[in-house]
Amino acid sequence: MSFRLWTRKELYAISVGQAVGKALSGWLFSTDEDIEMYYNLCALYEFEDTLKIAMNTYERSYLSSKSGGNSKTFNECYKMLLRTFLYGAKLSQEYVELNINMD
Repeated sequence: MSFRLWTRKELYAISVGQAVGKALSGWLFSTDEDIEMYYNLCALYEFEDTLKIAMNTYERSYLSSKSGGNSKTFNECYKMLLRTFLYGAKLSQEYVELNINMD
């Protein structure tokens, strides 16, 4: 079995075909918006997990030293986590509506 490199023309033709296919499927099936929203949700969930870890760290700091600064830091982190949950609920609802309307 021999191996050969593709020429620039062949690579260009593949690239153009891929771009046209992606644009056409995005236009016909609205897949770009769906995929973008899916990755946004994944990033948001990853952010939530990181924020939960930070909040637990700030909680332990407050419990070991109940200062005003530690309390404020923990409370601000908690508020941010709640805002993130609300934003996640909104994005999830939009994602479901997008997929229901695709039918």
